[in-house]
Amino acid sequence: MWDSNGRLPLILFGNLSTKTGDSPYEINAATDLAAGKGYYSAGVGASTRKYIDPVVLFASVSANYGFKESGLNQRRGSRIIEEFEPGISGGFAFGFAYSFNYDVSMTMSYQQSFNTGAEFNYNTGESYSAADQTSSTFAISLGVRVSPETIVNGTVGLGLTEDAPDVSLGLSFPLDILGFGKKIS
Repeated sequence: MWDSNGRLPLILFGNLSTKTGDSPYEINAATDLAAGKGYYSAGVGASTRKYIDPVVLFASVSANYGFKESGLNQRRGSRIIEEFEPGISGGFAFGFAYSFNYDVSMTMSYQQSFNTGAEFNYNTGESYSAADQTSSTFAISLGVRVSPETIVNGTVGLGLTEDAPDVSLGLSFPLDILGFGKKIS
């Protein structure tokens, strides 16, 4: 639906992400397994949608910046990583959802993401720039209402680039946690 000025509604969002788990840049790479990403990041994005009953069109775009990690001391071969610059990542998506009736709907979407500008700096004065990555996926989802309050969605995603998974399968449904769910009368 258009807003009162004749424009599509725009939803802006942002995120801040902290270091999580065991940093891949602060472990013994030969014997330990990282369980986190190891750097802070911040991101922004926007999304919009348009209702054309029984279809909903949607689109979004986002970007994230990873902050440099310094003071590292991780051995990689004969060199030691001292700094890591994560670079920029982002992506976009668009698609549509079609409602066959009150109980069944189908969604088709295209998603593309990228990572660029990652760089490692070593104690030898050398630096290594990681290859840029692009991943794109085409997904089809079928939603079926199994009760008045519950819709189950099954999804099949097909990777379209070398950096994307060949196939992904998903199953999603709402989960009500006691005390957080909406009361239905």
